Amino acid sequence: MFKRDSKLMLACAALCCGVAGGLLGADAALPKPKAEVKEEGELKLDWALQPYIAGPLFFLSVHRSGVINVFNRDEKTGDVKFLSAIPVAKDLGREGTHLDMNLAFSAKNIIYASGSWTHAHGDGDSIGLNYYQVEPKDGTFKKLGTLPCSAGVLYASPDPNTLYLSAYFATQIHVIKLDPASGKPTVAEKLTGKGMGAGLVLSPDKKFCYTLGADGAVSWLACGADGKLAPIGSLALPEMTISGAGDFCLFGSPDGKHVYTAVFKRYDRPENAYLASFKRDEKTGALTFIEKLPPMSTGGLTQVSFAPDGLTAYFCAEPEHPASGLGILKRDPETGKLSGQAMVPGANPASRFAYASDTGTLYLGGTWSIKSFRIFEVPKAAVTAAKP
Repeated sequence: MFKRDSKLMLACAALCCGVAGGLLGADAALPKPKAEVKEEGELKLDWALQPYIAGPLFFLSVHRSGVINVFNRDEKTGDVKFLSAIPVAKDLGREGTHLDMNLAFSAKNIIYASGSWTHAHGDGDSIGLNYYQVEPKDGTFKKLGTLPCSAGVLYASPDPNTLYLSAYFATQIHVIKLDPASGKPTVAEKLTGKGMGAGLVLSPDKKFCYTLGADGAVSWLACGADGKLAPIGSLALPEMTISGAGDFCLFGSPDGKHVYTAVFKRYDRPENAYLASFKRDEKTGALTFIEKLPPMSTGGLTQVSFAPDGLTAYFCAEPEHPASGLGILKRDPETGKLSGQAMVPGANPASRFAYASDTGTLYLGGTWSIKSFRIFEVPKAAVTAAKP
């Protein structure tokens, strides 16, 4: 997810036991429900997949309606106010069809949407990279163009004029350059290799990029200040027995010491989900396998983000699992072990969320027929970054 300040701000997670360490105690710093935003008028929330934060703006791409909802976000309270809906599917002549969209936002107030029509399961069904100029004050928008490219998820780079596209079906990483004056995107490079296309995360110092692939491997690349990527090494995921198409999640700790990989197949048994931790060499970027962690009782992880203290992780898990929702984990900063799974009461199943550490706010996207999304308040203790 690409943010105006190029920081990845994600997160997620109500009451059951799970990963080694058992249920958290009554004093656990669980996020508390703050508000529920329901579908009304032009605000369409039929299967809202991806919340996305961009400073004073908040976006929510909606799967079934094929729109991007634009909200004003109060940077002090985290409250949101609906402004407009960008009809991406209608603009592409496919109104009424299901559309997966992943978003990025630039300092020039341009929203970029990449994705694909669902149920086709092929790279040829990409919607391309559509981009719109957005007025932050009132949410008015203007379509600027479409870049033909592979379907994938957009990520920030160290360079504000560069985006990374993790192209799942093409099993590649695309380096996309944005024109400094107009914001027009072009594909500058396509990287192919082991462990690419199913996830991406930057190291805290932005000198290294880590990618995950459907081939069951994780890779690390050198990351230049100009956004250029240079492959360094890769590693097959140890003890990973899942094969074929699946869901993947890649995330790193804020202190730069650890990287984690998660893989699962939907509708599979929760105990078959894969979760592993790796130690990261901060000088070379290389990863060393630590251990395969016990699986979540909620099934596979779809998204994870840490609080600034690096000790608390928020997550969403497989939305089809009855015990899924919004949850938290505790991390041991020395060993990297994740434990003490606890779920947040009142959180509906969802596979995506956005976390704003500036206000301590979690935005949980809905799923299936839930025509709303929920906002949670994170306890202040989890928002305050730990002292060095």
